[in-house]
Amino acid sequence: QVYSLRSNGVDSAADDLTGTRVQSDKPIAVIGGNECTQVPDGRTFCDHIYEQIQPNSTWGTTFITTPLATRINGDRFRILAQEASTDVSINGAPVATLNAGEFFETVITGNGEINATKPVLVTQYSHSTQWDGVLSDPFMLNVPPTDQFLASYIVGTVDMIFNLGSQVNYLNFTSPTSATGSVTLDGNPVVGWTAVGASGFSNASVQVANGQHAVNSPLPVGLLVYGFSAVESYGYVGGQSFSPVATVS
Repeated sequence: QVYSLRSNGVDSAADDLTGTRVQSDKPIAVIGGNECTQVPDGRTFCDHIYEQIQPNSTWGTTFITTPLATRINGDRFRILAQEASTDVSINGAPVATLNAGEFFETVITGNGEINATKPVLVTQYSHSTQWDGVLSDPFMLNVPPTDQFLASYIVGTVDMIFNLGSQVNYLNFTSPTSATGSVTLDGNPVVGWTAVGASGFSNASVQVANGQHAVNSPLPVGLLVYGFSAVESYGYVGGQSFSPVATVS
């Protein structure tokens, strides 16, 4: 069975369900989103954004962010705390202290490193087309913490209805810098890596054709999958571990 909780949609700020705590005495899945969202509010066009929410036990404290390919004015991020007195920093600079259920929203241009003193959930948003005037539209995806990376993935692109022959697809990689030379995409080395400060990680974005793709690495890597077309888009996490890293030392 499914239970649906929906706000009335009158006030975008007051009706935001971000930070809502959901508890159950048996395992459930929780999916959050919005049927037609401008990112940010007031910039066209709108699109539906949905994501399954990771359980609290799998949230992390270290995240490496990669800019979405082709976007020229940065990407929007929300950092959500599950505990009080959570200190958050971006690229080494303190940006917020959050209570349980509070979030900090910002735009990051270029690669980024997000650190928190307690477990947080990090969500990345693709802006509306009007944000920078490039081929795009809104979507959201939850960025996996570095503790939850995997060593292999099989992913597929999404055929967009309104692609008008303009669809482009990308994979965003995050790898320990020491292993970048061994990361492969469909059996070929991934190139174009950029170091993320002094984090020990590097990022790369690779354009891919429609279809299925395999990623392999000797060390765990992060993977995001997304694509753009005319006022159309999609994005999702290529996969992640769900170890209870938020509940252990």
